[in-house]
Amino acid sequence: MSEYVKKFGTAPVFFTAISTILGAVMFLRFGFAVGQIGLFGTPERIITCRFLNILNINLLTWKI
Repeated sequence: MSEYVKKFGTAPVFFTAISTILGAVMFLRFGFAVGQIGLFGTPERIITCRFLNILNINLLTWKI
C-alpha cells in the first residue's frame, strides 16, 4: 500500500476565510453602493458580481 496520503492543504481554509471577509465588506458597502449607483443599478451590479464570482470559483476548481 502507498504511504502517501493526499491532503487538502491550506487552500480551503484560505478561500473560506477570504470569502467570509469579502462578504462582510460587501455587506458593509451595500448602502454606499445603493447611494452611488441608485436603486435600479444595484441589482445589476450584484448580479454581475455574482456571475463573476461563480465564474471565478468554477475556474479555480476546474481540473486541468
